[in-house]
Amino acid sequence: MHAAWNRAALQKHCTETGNPLYVFDAEDSVGNAHNPLNMEQKYIVASMKADESNKQMGTKRLEHRIEVAIGMKVMVMLNLATEANLANGSRGLIQDIILDPRETVCDNDHDKSGIIWLQYPPAMILFKYQFDPFSGLAPGIIPIFPSEVAFNICYRNNTSMTVHRRQYLLCAVYTFTDHKVQGQMIKYVIVDIGPPPFGHLTPFNIYVALSRGRGRDNIHLLRDFDETLLQRHPSEFLRLEDERLQKLNDLTKQVWEFGNKRM
Repeated sequence: MHAAWNRAALQKHCTETGNPLYVFDAEDSVGNAHNPLNMEQKYIVASMKADESNKQMGTKRLEHRIEVAIGMKVMVMLNLATEANLANGSRGLIQDIILDPRETVCDNDHDKSGIIWLQYPPAMILFKYQFDPFSGLAPGIIPIFPSEVAFNICYRNNTSMTVHRRQYLLCAVYTFTDHKVQGQMIKYVIVDIGPPPFGHLTPFNIYVALSRGRGRDNIHLLRDFDETLLQRHPSEFLRLEDERLQKLNDLTKQVWEFGNKRM
């Protein structure tokens, strides 16, 4: 849901501002010569997930395709410049997009939907963020460059090949999950704590989502939710663990009191 909302919000932003939408795939290569992938290798990579939870089978969080536009809201998903407090979860705006010198397109080369399809990731994206300025740049502007990772792909005969990927660790941030919003404060919040199409929510999810705003007047619920979720213990494992610890506490107290009486 949040991916669909981000996509719609980005399209609305481009329509209202007239800024083109740049779409580009990751630059993948193999071997020491960094040769382009053949069709078999592209097929294998396309079936892989970007999730870092399985580093042996994932692309280390670098997505295959990214959509960006000047003025869009984005979130950085990597600790890029800790000295400027620019870390995983930092939110800001794209100030400018510097295309790769190998690109042959210009701002007028967009299709009917206003999309400019790039052959390479941009050489640099200027990120507008609150921090002390860098030399030569306006206050609050920091340059971001493509990240580079290497991951392995496996063929049917169990042989492997290392793929090198260049891509940006950025994502649209008109909406985001409770996992990405931890530790942040947002002035106005629309929260969806309704039943998801698959999986389930816990009181932990709801607590994080509802505690990101600055008061009840600035938080609005998107739809109805399961009220019984707020009446359960957040974790059955923790509830049982609390009971076990309480029993140990009571037993320790009894032994202590019995020993004092004998003395």
